[in-house]
Amino acid sequence: MGELSTTYPFSDLYADVADMRGKTRSPSGTDLTAAKRLVNDAYRKFLSCNDWNFLKQLAVITTANSKWEYELPDNFRELTIAFKYPADESLPNLSQISVDQLLNMRTGIADTTGQPFCFAISTSLYTPETGTRWRVLFHYPPNGTYELIYQYRIGVEELSADGDVPIGGHEHAATIREFCLSEVELWDGEEAGVHTKNVYDPNIGLLTRSKQLDAKKASRSVGLMGGGKKELTRWQNIYYNNVKVND
Repeated sequence: MGELSTTYPFSDLYADVADMRGKTRSPSGTDLTAAKRLVNDAYRKFLSCNDWNFLKQLAVITTANSKWEYELPDNFRELTIAFKYPADESLPNLSQISVDQLLNMRTGIADTTGQPFCFAISTSLYTPETGTRWRVLFHYPPNGTYELIYQYRIGVEELSADGDVPIGGHEHAATIREFCLSEVELWDGEEAGVHTKNVYDPNIGLLTRSKQLDAKKASRSVGLMGGGKKELTRWQNIYYNNVKVND
């Protein structure tokens, strides 16, 4: 089952942007390129404006005997809940330490295995196609099979295909659309207008509403999102009435 029809796909967003810029709702050439760029720039701003709960995902690593290095998911960007054993196993949570500390612990005892009690997050292979990858190192290297539960913040793909739907669902669709139209207002140093106010005004702004909706779902939402295309990351500070709003 797909998203509700109240969620705007990429094609609707860039058509709205092109229309607002005085072009056509079916842009082509440089007008299409500019409209798509403005939408993804606005999408970056939306994603960086808050510690969104819909960007946090639960996952499980199942260990193998003697294996101490494990690749983390392609879309892993930051650990939000450290590795834990299932509650029914009554085992202590793992402590996070630095890679240097963990490697020092392994000095001279590389063949020793046991119940993992600490871990470190390290970078893994980087390629221009996949971006930076991450892995987790455990100590002790497991002496058997363990299930370790964790939560992480995902990296989000930029919108590319016409049918791509922004993350967050229909509840944040209007906010993302206003971010896109606000981006047009701010394009090339223009004055902030009604759409920028509709986003950032602390009393009536849709960003405030989206934050409130996201906070209500904090304890009961888990997303299932993928990675692989160009990742959207924080890229600039955002201001409304000369006040920084994306802390």
